[in-house]
Amino acid sequence: MLRIAKPSEPMFDGHDRTAERRASLRALVDWQDVRRQPTVPPVSAIISLGGFTRTGNRLLLKQDPNPMRSVFILGNEELQATLGRRLGGAIVDDILPDSLRTRIGLACAAAVTRNEARAISGSYEGAGGIEVRYRGIFMPVSAADGRHTGYIFGAYSSRSYSRDDNRSL
Repeated sequence: MLRIAKPSEPMFDGHDRTAERRASLRALVDWQDVRRQPTVPPVSAIISLGGFTRTGNRLLLKQDPNPMRSVFILGNEELQATLGRRLGGAIVDDILPDSLRTRIGLACAAAVTRNEARAISGSYEGAGGIEVRYRGIFMPVSAADGRHTGYIFGAYSSRSYSRDDNRSL
């Protein structure tokens, strides 16, 4: 299970955090690096860190009051490859598989409501009956004014498995 550090505690207790292999934890570290209590970081701070160029696992959503109507601003290369289409400008409700759509929508709503990172993991059946196991993290970021949460910064990774494969993500 993914444990999320509180903003006041060190993320990796002296370990080299750049060595972390999980996309979700690398994104969380970037978000925590620019977060200032009690506000969420502005999207410009994430961009200035290179938060969208370090890995193809990152995404940015423009939050809608109805989380299922949120819009992908920057699409995750891995998720785009899994779905077989570009995400930029796509609405969550229109593009994601049912179980993934619900989990991402609820995680984004909770992240905004609670002003904290929300992690998800699970699986869904992909094309041809292949099992897709996924992990993601979603964190609120503010508009330019720094006061109004209007975006979700996140990371998503997945692996496809045949039904008889028992490896873990």
